[in-house]
Amino acid sequence: MRIVFVVVAFVLTALPAYADTPRINRLYELMQLSTSVEILRDEGLQYALESEEVLFNGPAAGDWQAAMREVYDVARLEMIVTEGFSEALSGVDLTTLIAFYESQPAQRVLELELSARRAFLIRDVEEEARAMWRQNPEDSVHADAIRAYIEVNDLIERNVIGAMNSNVLFLRALAAGEPGLSEAQILEDVWGEEEAMRIDTREWMFAFLTMAYAPLDRADMQANLAIWETEAGQALNNAIFIGFDDMLERVSEDLGAAAARMLVQEEL
Repeated sequence: MRIVFVVVAFVLTALPAYADTPRINRLYELMQLSTSVEILRDEGLQYALESEEVLFNGPAAGDWQAAMREVYDVARLEMIVTEGFSEALSGVDLTTLIAFYESQPAQRVLELELSARRAFLIRDVEEEARAMWRQNPEDSVHADAIRAYIEVNDLIERNVIGAMNSNVLFLRALAAGEPGLSEAQILEDVWGEEEAMRIDTREWMFAFLTMAYAPLDRADMQANLAIWETEAGQALNNAIFIGFDDMLERVSEDLGAAAARMLVQEEL
């Protein structure tokens, strides 16, 4: 269960009634964030359906597929993201951000991110991108800019923290069907995976961005980096993390609760 900072979609639902909603709505649309929700939904649902065998050592006692389709309802997920995103940007001057994302170079960046993110839904593509980066981590013409982009947005640590928080919520909800799973055990298990998760997240991030940004020229790559180095860019980065972290946490908790219900059914 991985949440990605990648900015990407088209507004499918109305944003909450926070200050300057029309401009927040416009930025959300320009950044194509609804498509990002859809892609992450597809990835999460795929992993959740495949987890049935592991969680239950075979078919679940209930209809796991139906439960997962409910958890991953795309309209519900987008409502969570838009609420957190909009609230976080309330009071932020969006003029520079909107002007940037209305430009052709910015839209080119978004389309490349979307295309790469969709491609990563195919496991072989992701593994190939990882392998290529491991073999030649400095081979990309944008290696320095990608490293700076990751650092300025704190992408490794924020993704690791978000994933760990989500794992704790999943296990806490699951504990209702696994009485032997104590809070101490949950925290021990999650913290025990911290370093491995950081290593995996770092590899994934560099592999993904190297693949996504390969077609960009240097000028567009630097322009994309520059916007994130501004105060408004950092506010935007925070809003994206808040919206998608909220979504991932809700999904993780709901997944754990669904699994717990079916574990109880198995015992009955």
